Amino acid sequence: MSVDRDGGLPAPRTPRGYLGQDKGAQIVQKPVIQGPVIQGWCPGALRPMPSGDGLVVRLRVPMGRLLPDQAAAVAELAARHGSGVLDLSARANLQLRGVTEAGHAPLIDGLRDLGLIDADVAAETRRNVMVQPFWQPGDASARVAADLLARLAAPDAPDL
Repeated sequence: MSVDRDGGLPAPRTPRGYLGQDKGAQIVQKPVIQGPVIQGWCPGALRPMPSGDGLVVRLRVPMGRLLPDQAAAVAELAARHGSGVLDLSARANLQLRGVTEAGHAPLIDGLRDLGLIDADVAAETRRNVMVQPFWQPGDASARVAADLLARLAAPDAPDL
């Protein structure tokens, strides 16, 4: 061991790691804070969004409730015209994934026959009403939601 100029022992050498950083030093990364990343638009049934696996068709189920026969029919349509994958979004919408361009029109026809889509893109875009899950026909929740949905579907409803 050598002695430094002042006669004392030299400071221990710190082993160097990747890019000259001390191996014992902790690497602290500062968080990157940014606003939301908008990747496009909110897809709908009438205006789907392309993704890596085909089109994403978002179904805004009226009053947030599917009847058992509607659920079975949606699953069958998803398998026939897409990948068969159904996602439930954070806002309780149903997403059909992997829909092909050629399969989109027949899918829309099937969803329309089930009464699950709006008349046009503008109405679809406005209508995204969440209803408490335990509503019953005729109760206050159902009456308020039905009135709101009717007003949003009106031709003179404001764009949102």
